Amino acid sequence: MDGTPVHIDEFGTVRFVLFSEGGASYEFEQETDSELLFITVRDFRGRAEIKRIVNTAQTDNREIVETYKLYIREQNESGKDNYG
Repeated sequence: MDGTPVHIDEFGTVRFVLFSEGGASYEFEQETDSELLFITVRDFRGRAEIKRIVNTAQTDNREIVETYKLYIREQNESGKDNYG
């Protein structure tokens, strides 16, 4: 999957989008100091198919939380961050 650089706005909200080969996109958003991760899945036309709120503190959400953290870590290591 390819994705946009991690963007952190002036309020500390983290946002980025991952794109699948089939044209779908996965939008991630998390506010500063919040345990809630907002995920929107869009089809290749840009229509929202799924909207999900994940509590990152719950262990049963570990897989999606690890994917989210891994992407942010990879972006930070590659120097592709877009702060501000």
